[in-house]
Amino acid sequence: MSKIIAIWGCPSSGKTTISTRLTKAIHDTTGAKVITIFTDTSTPALPVLFPNRKAGELRSLGTVLSQTEITPDTVLKSLVTTKEAKNIAFMGYTDGENCYSYPEFTQDKAAKFIDAVSALADFIIVDCGSKLSQPLALAAISKADTIFRVCKPDLKAISFFSSQMPLYAVR
Repeated sequence: MSKIIAIWGCPSSGKTTISTRLTKAIHDTTGAKVITIFTDTSTPALPVLFPNRKAGELRSLGTVLSQTEITPDTVLKSLVTTKEAKNIAFMGYTDGENCYSYPEFTQDKAAKFIDAVSALADFIIVDCGSKLSQPLALAAISKADTIFRVCKPDLKAISFFSSQMPLYAVR
């Protein structure tokens, strides 16, 4: 079973940058297979990370989560890889997609998706974004071996966390 690292935090705090750099650092130091998942539908990361790729070359995470059954083979077909590092892959939403582009899915389905990804990689890094109410982010947080909470040093970030943390209190 792979190690799962979840990264979440306030908007514009550098979660995507940290996720991609951590992916490269883990791969470069261990040679491990690393899959990074970007859950944000409001600002899809794949078009930003791969600006020179044509729209058809980037496959969407939404397509996988829309399947009735999610298997490692389904996930494998949707990974975005680079020529430079064959053991690094990315998944996320593509240009023009948003939270209404695909049918809603449950946290249980998201957990099954993470299990399918676990069969393919040594490490899974999940950029949970700032909306932990999303099923995929919640599943990643609940399954994570390590959780990083990212914050900016400003009052807006402090306000974000003071408003969000009560929502995630253990009852």
